[in-house]
Amino acid sequence: MRKRVFINPQIGDKATLIKSAEETNGEYSLIEIELVPGGGNMVHAHDLFSESFRVLEGELTLTVDKAESTLHSGDAYTVQPNRFHCFKNRTDMPVKFMVTLTPGHTGFEKSLAIAYGLAEDGEMNKNGIPSNFLHLSILAAMGGTKLPGILRLMMPLFHLVARLNRKTEFLLEQKYCYVS
Repeated sequence: MRKRVFINPQIGDKATLIKSAEETNGEYSLIEIELVPGGGNMVHAHDLFSESFRVLEGELTLTVDKAESTLHSGDAYTVQPNRFHCFKNRTDMPVKFMVTLTPGHTGFEKSLAIAYGLAEDGEMNKNGIPSNFLHLSILAAMGGTKLPGILRLMMPLFHLVARLNRKTEFLLEQKYCYVS
């Protein structure tokens, strides 16, 4: 059985997989995020899907291509593929929001589970980046995620390293994506 709830102590959030790509026949993935005050992620982009944010409770700061917006309860915003973005909770109260990936992306779902598992095991730096280059490569390739700056230039290398290390990818999936 696939694991559905993930806690990331590095960025201070809890993610719950509500609907997987498999359950929606690839139409979408639906994830609920609870983000603590001061929590958030680093700038990134996705090349294979859009990412829609809908705030349920609280206030979420969303930065897209360096333009910052504040979303309040009931507000929604869709980040199109290949747009660099990040989210933060700049308030002193938790924020809860839904994220919809369209189309759904099983690789992203698995990369989320693995990244949060690595974070719980102390295998990420303070910016939420895996300290192991092989793990970073696997997560970047699996999740359809692009990183900014010099890391963006390394994406072909990440994909090659991931492709050459399928066994490690399988072991990470077994450890972090499934409950026994």
